[in-house]
Amino acid sequence: MKIYREFQKLDEQITISIGTYDAIHCGHIEIIQKMKDFGLKTCIISFYPPPFIHFELEKFVLFTLEEKIKIFEELKIDFIFFIEFNDKIKNLSSEDFIKILISNFNIKYLIVGKSFRFGRNKEGDRFLLEKLSKKYDFQLKLIEEKKFGKEKISSSKIRNLIKIGDIETANKFLYKNYFIITKKENDKLIIDSLKVLPPDGVYLVNINDEKNKKIEISRREIKLKEDLDFNEIKIEFLKKLS
Repeated sequence: MKIYREFQKLDEQITISIGTYDAIHCGHIEIIQKMKDFGLKTCIISFYPPPFIHFELEKFVLFTLEEKIKIFEELKIDFIFFIEFNDKIKNLSSEDFIKILISNFNIKYLIVGKSFRFGRNKEGDRFLLEKLSKKYDFQLKLIEEKKFGKEKISSSKIRNLIKIGDIETANKFLYKNYFIITKKENDKLIIDSLKVLPPDGVYLVNINDEKNKKIEISRREIKLKEDLDFNEIKIEFLKKLS
């Protein structure tokens, strides 16, 4: 997998998807599976930090850049572009945004969910995208959104589940159980400032290869119940105990 932090020209024909991909939930997995059906190299354009951070609609993300990279590597995506969402991107018209993609990528298929919005003030929708696909000669594939009952599965819904400590429900929607990658420094676990954490309490977790351990969260600090001799620590949340 090749990772880029700015747009760069790719000459080979690709299947591409665009999205925040904050949660990487079952709806995203359906898009990724569809991308692979066409037998071309796969490419994802994802803004990081995402627009909801830029507009201060949220303070935290579900998965940090490092965590998302590990998930996309497991999903065997060929190219990932993590683009900074800044004022220049924010003020692009819908068509100008598509022009940037066309100028950099040899797009055969573009795959997005039916509620996908893009461009300045989210002015672009699937109907405009259909017109632009004909104008710029790529094929658009729209994916029905996943629902739980009558409610759409979304990254924001999953973030809210994590915030209230409903780990078990959140994990039902996610491709991978909710996890955090952290490093141990001076007996403290360093947590990315953008990372959403469950509320204070005791949690059942897996830590690296150690199963069914317990940790305590208090004021954005994670306290291990036992000393672990790891530099990098992956904590996979299973359920809230108290």
